[in-house]
Amino acid sequence: MYEEQDLDLDTIGKTQKNKKYVKIIVIVSVIVALAIVGALFFTLYGKDDETANSSEGNVVSETVSESSVASVESISDDLSEEISGEIISEVASGEASEESVDASEESSEEVSEEPEHGWVINSMGYTYLYQGKGYNQFNGTSSTAGKYAAALNEFVQSVSFPVYSMIAPTAVEFVEIPYDVKQSDDFYNSSQKNFISNSYEAFKGTGIDIYSSISSKAKEEYLYFRTDKNWTADAAYLAYVDFCSATGNIPAAKTGYELGSYNGYLGNFYNATSSMKLKANADVVNYYRVNVSFPCTVNMYSGNLVYKDRALIYTQLTNPTSFGYYAFLGDRGESFTITSQNSATEKSILVIGDSSAFPFVPFLAANYRNIYFINAEAYKGNVQSYISDKTIDEAVVLSYATSATTSSYVSKLGDMFKTVAEPSPEQSSESEPSNS
Repeated sequence: MYEEQDLDLDTIGKTQKNKKYVKIIVIVSVIVALAIVGALFFTLYGKDDETANSSEGNVVSETVSESSVASVESISDDLSEEISGEIISEVASGEASEESVDASEESSEEVSEEPEHGWVINSMGYTYLYQGKGYNQFNGTSSTAGKYAAALNEFVQSVSFPVYSMIAPTAVEFVEIPYDVKQSDDFYNSSQKNFISNSYEAFKGTGIDIYSSISSKAKEEYLYFRTDKNWTADAAYLAYVDFCSATGNIPAAKTGYELGSYNGYLGNFYNATSSMKLKANADVVNYYRVNVSFPCTVNMYSGNLVYKDRALIYTQLTNPTSFGYYAFLGDRGESFTITSQNSATEKSILVIGDSSAFPFVPFLAANYRNIYFINAEAYKGNVQSYISDKTIDEAVVLSYATSATTSSYVSKLGDMFKTVAEPSPEQSSESEPSNS
């Protein structure tokens, strides 16, 4: 019985509203008609007595305009009062407020809700999101593997010390995504394991397998960030252990280092996409204070500028949410020179790499007296010129598999490794300053 009564009241209310709207439409129509009549009056009779009728026309026009404005304002006020009265009445009855809250909640949920998976076009190009994590697609081939090896081979053939290559797999290699999801999103990836193997086969130096140790622990340890393209310090440590095994060094146990961390890190995947799912899945940047056991002198170089007395590990970053990865060597200079006081050997090593090298390099302080690190993504010089006044015992090139398939990165390495022609004796004598 109550449901029928509510329905009748609702119907009556709607009918009353319709009547009010019809009344408003009629009033507006009358005003428009008056305006048209005024315009016609001025057009038809304005030519007989230009001055007088012009004045009359203006009066009529002004009168119509004023009455129109007054009418519209009156209607607007009446309509506002009617609507306000109706809303107040409905809120008082508790009917409209519930509907309004429900609609607001639904709208809020729609804005904040994001799909569980899919592509996001952004400043980085394309980022794939899956269950609150970001991924870079990998589409390396045997051809691109050969091109990367060829760039490194030019360097190998130009030096007398051993050169090692380490290609780091990325997170997308180990994520399990259902086939139907990959198919619907067109998110297919080639095998990084095969790519790395093909590159090492074409490489004329020594390729170091870090894939096996990382793949064996990728599902059980925190080796990759969720909101950033980079690997963690724990993944870099696994690579360090494999490197030591291949080069005859004894790795220092990471358990001997003090562990520190930054919470709430939001990396470049988040910065590019502003995904709320990524924000809700913020990372923790763990770092090992290698510099406590192995104090180092660190200098950073950018262009012609030298920044002395830098830190190996930064434990007091002012904005770790955005720059947590800067815990490793701080700012991204073009190159770094690191002198370790308590290293196990007097050897010197040259490291050339992308961002994967930043958490890797600090661990080398346990084994090498001098570490020369070239940030391949920022360096603008020539490697031959760089090492011309240095004694290097061995070198390693460390890159993510995704970097090794990027043509711009490989081309940059090729330019860095080009052999610089030595000046002839005549050119040398001409360029030497006179003693007089």
